[in-house]
Amino acid sequence: MDKKIEKMFCCIVLVIVLVLIILTIKKIMFLPALLLITSLLLFGVSYTIRDSKKKWLIYTLFIIGVILVISAISYLIWRLI
Repeated sequence: MDKKIEKMFCCIVLVIVLVLIILTIKKIMFLPALLLITSLLLFGVSYTIRDSKKKWLIYTLFIIGVILVISAISYLIWRLI
């Protein structure tokens, strides 16, 4: 049951990412939201992968998600200054 909820969560976040991609193409002000939601999607995908053989994939997705969060925060700070 938990695996089904996790997959549903990832699908909903994927739809939000696709909508934000379209909005970001039209207006650049949606870029930080796109970066944050994409990192949320990567964190969700890395959480659903619980196979001990794919630890490198889990760590890679997590590191990419952290990089996206840091870049979104730095972009917001850069736009405020």
